[in-house]
Amino acid sequence: MTASHITELCAQARERLANHTTAAPTVVAYAPGRVEVLGNHTDYNEGFVLSAAIDCGHAFVLAPRDDGRSSITAGDIDETLEFDTTGALPDDYPGWAAYV
Repeated sequence: MTASHITELCAQARERLANHTTAAPTVVAYAPGRVEVLGNHTDYNEGFVLSAAIDCGHAFVLAPRDDGRSSITAGDIDETLEFDTTGALPDDYPGWAAYV
């Protein structure tokens, strides 16, 4: 993954945020993907590990809200989940949202 590709992904994420809010983003980040060929969860237990970077990753853009709610959008499938952050969150979100 080239730096220009990462820049483009972050720009696309900014555009998607602009479709959902007028708030200016305070965080723009990119997290590269990796696979573990050997040693899943052993790297922090002092074991052997063989990881490799892959050409996939995630772009994140965050903007503040002041209404006690949060929303998360999966840009690749254009699906948004909105929830109240003032209480306990349900643990039964379907699909991708359960991982967030």
